[in-house]
Amino acid sequence: MRRGNLAFRVVTALFFIAVLAYIGVYLYNSIENPFTTTTAVSHTIYDSTDVEGILVRDEIPIRTEYETVYVAAQEAKRLSNNGIIAYTYSSQRDFDRAVEIRNIKAQIEYLESFGRELDTNDQLQLKNQLKKGIVEMKKNVQGRRLASLEAMSLNLRTLAFFDGSNGAEIEQSLSELNHRLSELGTEHSNGAGKITAPYSGLFTVNVDGFEHISPDDLTDLTCVELSALLEEDSVAQNNVIGKIVRGIKWYYAAIIKAGEAKNLSIGGTARLIFGKYYNRQLDMVVESISDIENGACVVVFSCDYALADTISMRRQSAEILKAVYSGIKVPKKAVRLDENGDECVYVVTGPRMEKKTINIIYEFEGFYLVAVDNERTDALRIGDSIIVSAKNLYDGKVVGR
Repeated sequence: MRRGNLAFRVVTALFFIAVLAYIGVYLYNSIENPFTTTTAVSHTIYDSTDVEGILVRDEIPIRTEYETVYVAAQEAKRLSNNGIIAYTYSSQRDFDRAVEIRNIKAQIEYLESFGRELDTNDQLQLKNQLKKGIVEMKKNVQGRRLASLEAMSLNLRTLAFFDGSNGAEIEQSLSELNHRLSELGTEHSNGAGKITAPYSGLFTVNVDGFEHISPDDLTDLTCVELSALLEEDSVAQNNVIGKIVRGIKWYYAAIIKAGEAKNLSIGGTARLIFGKYYNRQLDMVVESISDIENGACVVVFSCDYALADTISMRRQSAEILKAVYSGIKVPKKAVRLDENGDECVYVVTGPRMEKKTINIIYEFEGFYLVAVDNERTDALRIGDSIIVSAKNLYDGKVVGR
């Protein structure tokens, strides 16, 4: 037993020494002869200025004295003059009946569409549609694009409920829904009054109490006045059920530092991004620039598209793009000067190192942005393995020596 214990201890000690030696060699090589690489990837940098402002439109609040109201107009959809916005009801019972009729009609429409898809698609495709719909709905909620949220929700509920069903089950459901619809009668047959649009325009239920601000109020707007609006607490009145937005043009008034505003000119265009709620770049016209107050001014921008997509926004941060740079991201540690004094990097090509001359177009924290050049044979390419750290670099050197 004693000999066995001694042998075990010797083997354990030798194993421990071997591990320490391996770690020691690894640390020595890392310190004395470091060799690390990274992959060349494409990258885009937005050079921008962050601002705070308010969106203004030609808005008309829709008021009613009725307590039981059923809004029939679709969110962010255009109504004609005298188009039906809502129905009013004298009793809660009539209102509930109208809501049920509307939901049944929508279910019938989606079931009929779903049945046709079931005839031409397999269950796997329908499951993929369900997953895709969930992702799309999540994006719309996060981006506050609520115009089609109700329809998307009903569509997803239909897909989820009938997942794995066959055509006969869907036909049975359609028959039951149509029977219930015939029992309820027409949607607005009992005690329904109408609320119509006073003007043509986009309708939205999003009201916030700022509807009284008109585009004309932006004339000669000062930094003090706009700051007060951005800090003002405002709520919609109880009897307002929505609003009509006339025209297609909308405005964004923002407070901008004087040094940033000097690059803007009245009548010129600027490219804006409204953060996570609307990540498209919008080309907007500079309508006016106020006098400088305490190193800042009010700039009013206008846009004649994307009204429906931005209709729920009011007090909103934005980025004013000054420039956009696209290229290949390269760590600063990887950039070196060759014998001619030109900037270059070394990449691993097969078993050897290869020098690539580069053209730096933008400097950022910790890395450079390098121009993409598909004409030169010695240019850096996306996907190249860039050597970040190593010793004795030269073109053609065998890697590992």
